Amino acid sequence: MKVTFAAATASIVLLASLVGLSAPATAQVADPYGMSVSNALVDREIQIDPSTKYVNVNQGETIRFVAQGKSFVWKFDTFGRRPFEFAKIAPADFAAPNAVVYLGLNPLYHSR
Repeated sequence: MKVTFAAATASIVLLASLVGLSAPATAQVADPYGMSVSNALVDREIQIDPSTKYVNVNQGETIRFVAQGKSFVWKFDTFGRRPFEFAKIAPADFAAPNAVVYLGLNPLYHSR
């Protein structure tokens, strides 16, 4: 049984397109608040206490938050710049005051 080159090519193209259709679409979408990351590379550290009312950070910054001997690191990898409650990103056992996080533009991405 002979298979022609054209028929073999058509079969391969059809198979490749079907595999492509079954693959899930994976687009990188920034989390609305950013993400928890390891302690390896932090841009700066912010001390949090019960009197903290707000925290100013920039998009793309990685911050270590410290309070009462505990800490966590957060990367503000986000497209949005709306203020949000600090408690939305703080771990459950972290003493999170009723502070608000304000996001500034990433100076590396902002051009005048």
